[in-house]
Amino acid sequence: MRPLSPAQRRKKNRRTTVIAWLAVVGLGLLMLIPNAFVCVGTRKSVDCFRTFEAPRGPELPWCGDTMSWFSFPARLPWTVTTATYRAEELRVRIAIGQYQNAIAGQPSRKARELAAERIREAHEIVQTGSKRLAFEELGPAIGAPDPAQDAILLGDRDTLLRRGKDWTEWHQRLHTLRAALLEGDVPQAIDLAKHYATFDPREEDLRSALGALLCLGGDTKRGIELLVHQQDDRASRRYAAMSRAWGDVRTALLACAALGRVPPPPRPTSTSAGSDDRRIARAPLRLRVVEDHDHRLREAQQSTEQLLAGALPEGARAPILAALLASDFELTAERWAQLALAGAREGEPPLLQLGSVNVLAWLDIPADRPIVTGPVYRKAAERLVELASPDDLDDSVRGTLHEAAAALYVEGSRAYVRAADTASSIEMLTRAADLARMNPTTRALAEGILRYATGDLPGAHAVLAKAPTDGATPELLAATLTLRAEVSGHSAPPSKDEAKAAHAAAQKGKNAALLAWSRRILFWADPGSVPPSPVAVGTLDPMAGRFALWPSLGYANATLSWGGDDDLRLPVLERNLAVWSAARFASEADKRAYRYAFLRHRGDMPDSLVPYLAIAAELAGDGGDPEVWLDAVMAPDATRFSLRTYAWARAQAALARGDTASHRLWTDRLHTLATLAGDTDRAELARFLGI
Repeated sequence: MRPLSPAQRRKKNRRTTVIAWLAVVGLGLLMLIPNAFVCVGTRKSVDCFRTFEAPRGPELPWCGDTMSWFSFPARLPWTVTTATYRAEELRVRIAIGQYQNAIAGQPSRKARELAAERIREAHEIVQTGSKRLAFEELGPAIGAPDPAQDAILLGDRDTLLRRGKDWTEWHQRLHTLRAALLEGDVPQAIDLAKHYATFDPREEDLRSALGALLCLGGDTKRGIELLVHQQDDRASRRYAAMSRAWGDVRTALLACAALGRVPPPPRPTSTSAGSDDRRIARAPLRLRVVEDHDHRLREAQQSTEQLLAGALPEGARAPILAALLASDFELTAERWAQLALAGAREGEPPLLQLGSVNVLAWLDIPADRPIVTGPVYRKAAERLVELASPDDLDDSVRGTLHEAAAALYVEGSRAYVRAADTASSIEMLTRAADLARMNPTTRALAEGILRYATGDLPGAHAVLAKAPTDGATPELLAATLTLRAEVSGHSAPPSKDEAKAAHAAAQKGKNAALLAWSRRILFWADPGSVPPSPVAVGTLDPMAGRFALWPSLGYANATLSWGGDDDLRLPVLERNLAVWSAARFASEADKRAYRYAFLRHRGDMPDSLVPYLAIAAELAGDGGDPEVWLDAVMAPDATRFSLRTYAWARAQAALARGDTASHRLWTDRLHTLATLAGDTDRAELARFLGI
């Protein structure tokens, strides 16, 4: 072969170079085109998902078409991981979007059930795929789909209960038990507790709740075993140098033993960690535990007498005194009078006090206070009246006994409220008013509260409307008018005139709590009383933090309390209501965007629950199910209130919007829970379970 000439070699080299460059360009294109597909698919997906929370119609935009952009890159080794991960995230975000759309986009129970199934499928896809904990390539970072956790966050009790025995995490099981109780299905809660108990869980709160539920279900032996383990573990062991007090578990344990009529287990032998912080709260319970043993009962009675002879925390004397009186302990009238007043010298609040005008204070009782039921208060008060009856009794002693009896009648009235017994509660209040010569306005306010708390709104309004206003203090008058305005919304929006009168009275009273309460009711009755905020909901940043839109008032912080009319939270309340005002006046498309925004701004629900829920329900929109929406609205705050308070508030909110079916449903649930709370043998266990 003849050698190539220089010209031929140059020509061949040029041809080789061109071929090499063409190969490089082709290989580059082969590498770039799949990545370009991924980039286009990512951009289109991000743009599509942004429309979920923007003002739009009732139909959720479909983003599944962008999946085609990831199909080709998923077949090539150099883009398979990126494309597969994007495709997986696309399916996850679609599933989560459908779930949230069934809650906030177009609230619907049926759509929520179907979307919950899509969440389950997405969860399985992730578990068999990338097993990632978070997704952040196609939008703001979100957690991996978790059927139970997502149901908890959105208040989906149906999903929690439908698959209740599938959950494995302890907090998910605890929320499922709470959901069953909130539905008023105590047998289902007990059945779930028996199922969970077979795994012998070690998590503190779940184990304690299971023990209490098993006791309610009649399995005293197993319930006590679970509770004893928690009591002894908290008393003897520290975790990360920290310990928990075990007084609440000991209380549940004694209540379980009393219910099952078995001897209570001993106190912990080792107390090197947690402490017993509920000894005073257990005083009435100790009397009941030993009531069938004369010798031990006598010792418990004497110990309780010594306890009453000293100073006690606020709210503790009345129930302990009532329990001792009801146990038929024999003392002179003079000694009973001394025990009623024993703490006064050391600054203890008076025995006779109506407490807060907040309805929730009549529905619930703090966990660290002693608790007795209405029949116990009735028997104790009647005994004091009998002790005061002799003609030769000293007038000062008689007056003290009558005042103490009035105090026990008042507390008995509150106890019957917890049992949802309107007639007995009114009877007890009437007896207290007669003994204590109660101010007519005060009596009307108290009766209005108890009627409202037990569901008799027309009766509450009638009583409050007739309440005399002459001679009432500014705060008493403001409270009476504000409560009257709230209950006027039992079959329609509240009376605008009554709401304005209540707010005007509250402004004269200089009490920030009353001002805030009356302001919410005025806004409920008259939406135009608060100018809408100028916020443009369509321009909100999905990554904005909590309370960026609705300013927080700090209700979740139990240590905060309202002050005077210069309270710094009052201007914040106005800004908060202004956002609600903008949402109320918004178009259906914008209202939908507000609902999505609110899902990130929950957790600041006030004590004036009914006005808050009534306004929130208006955001459900045309065709939306307010019950599904309110489940989500209340989800982050639910554990701040008892289950009875939750059911009561939902019943009143349903009545306010004219939803009689939902009102009847929640009222039935309330009565089921109230039956447990009003049962002398089960009251402590009911409170321990958050009922």
